[in-house]
Formats: sequence, structure tokens, C-alpha cells
Amino acid sequence: MDSKKLGEEDVIDWVVINGVVSERCLSKKSGWDKKELSELIKKQEKEGVLISEKSFLRKNVLFNPNSEKGKKRLMSLMPSVVVEGKEKKFKTALDQMKYLVDRFEKIEMSTLAHFLESDKTLIESWAKILHQQNMITLYYPLAGDAVLMRNDESGNPINSTLIKYVTFTIIVLGLIIWRQQVNSAINEIVYVIERGDIINSIGRMF
Repeated sequence: MDSKKLGEEDVIDWVVINGVVSERCLSKKSGWDKKELSELIKKQEKEGVLISEKSFLRKNVLFNPNSEKGKKRLMSLMPSVVVEGKEKKFKTALDQMKYLVDRFEKIEMSTLAHFLESDKTLIESWAKILHQQNMITLYYPLAGDAVLMRNDESGNPINSTLIKYVTFTIIVLGLIIWRQQVNSAINEIVYVIERGDIINSIGRMF
């Protein structure tokens, strides 16, 4: 949901899911400016749900699981049994994972594993099931943690253009670096040949 502004409840629950978020990252994710965010944090500190923590380099926002309101908010986001009339409907971890991805558009796999108190391998297996059913997109970047992304009505990831751009950029950078390394190796070989000191230069080359 980086593309649009989150609602107040979404901002609070995003902190609950992550446990701790820097104020800068929270502002970027939510679309709220620093002043708006500061007022919300102060309000939720009084409620006992969030905690503001300052360090030398940055300001963090933490979820407080020990307060009564904090516990209630956490329970509302966890898998549970939902009673509707005379029927009991089970909200499984898989259901909740899909709900959170749809709600926040993209979430890192490690974040979900930590929040749902599940092994990362199990989360990955669930994510693959949802991915195969075209309900979400499981994206593995070339570097960093896997990301679960919401699909649009056509079954395409909402950030498909961004994924293609980032992947293309990384590939191009990789080719540039590879070319520089090849050129460097060629220059080293030419240098060695010119000096005629091949044996003593092998260690420096490899």
C-alpha cells in the first residue's frame, strides 16, 4: 500500500504486525507525514497500544503487547475461531496470511513468520499454495527476503511493473560489474605478459 495513504487502523496494525518500525519507514509505508504520524503515535501511547522510542540515529515505533488494549488488538489479528450465528467458522493462519497480504499489499515472509509465530519454511509452503492458486504473488528478489504480494482482479501482482524494473536494473548492474571484472582480468593478463613474470603474478590474479 505504498501507493496510497493508509487509514489510522491500518497504520496501528502495521506496527502490531512488525513489532517495531522506524518512524521513517512507517511514514513511507502509510503515506502519513511526520506531524500526522507523531500525533497518532502520541494518541496511541496514551491508549497503551504503541510506544515511541528514540535513539541517536532514529526514532522507532513499537507495539506494546502488555497493555489490555494492545492484547485485544493483537488477538483481533491472530488466527481464531469466528462465531457467526450458530456456526463456527475457523480463521486459519493461512486465511489470516491471505487477509494481511490483501490488506497491506505486500509483506516480507520473515515478518509474517514472526507475527504468526510459525517457521519460515511453513509460511513459504503456505505462500506457494496461495501463489499456485493465483491468490497472491510470491516474489523472490535477487537479494533480500521473499515478499508476498497482493494480486489485482486479473490475477497479476499489483507491483508487477516495479518487479520487472527492479529485476532489469539488477541484471544490467550485474552485467556492468561482470564486464568491469573481465576488463580488469584482461588488463592484468596483458600486464603480466608484458613483464614476463607469470608465476609470481598468479596469486595476485586469483
